[in-house]
Amino acid sequence: MNASSAGPLQQKVSVLRAEFEKRHAYWEKKLNNPEIKHLMAEQLYASGQAFFAIYDHKFIPALNAQDKKQIESALHELNAAYEAHRTIVDQVVIYTNKTAQTLEAETAQVISKGEIANYVMVLLLIAFASGLGYFIVSTVKKTFGYGSC
Repeated sequence: MNASSAGPLQQKVSVLRAEFEKRHAYWEKKLNNPEIKHLMAEQLYASGQAFFAIYDHKFIPALNAQDKKQIESALHELNAAYEAHRTIVDQVVIYTNKTAQTLEAETAQVISKGEIANYVMVLLLIAFASGLGYFIVSTVKKTFGYGSC
């Protein structure tokens, strides 16, 4: 890669950086869970910023100077910064998966308790209907003299 072919790369990185900042602002406002907010709004953001700092202050100057050693060194640092960022992304995924599993289990318990409550209500309704039916039948029998129940 040379300085003249860097234009499309710089445009793409500019778009990615803008999206990164936009997503950071969104999650900064929307996250309520302090652990996930710490991972995303602090650690993940810092690792992304580190990547862009290497890009801006090492890679682009090396590219503009066409210094192959410096380009390779900057690419190595960019790769390491990306891996560090990716590790935090993986931590976020693991944490959110665990949180989702916990929520899913709690939801299943609530649904199970709701189902039990529904069964109890049905049994009570059947008992009430049976009692009411017995009362009506016995009242009709007594009223019309069909004997005792």
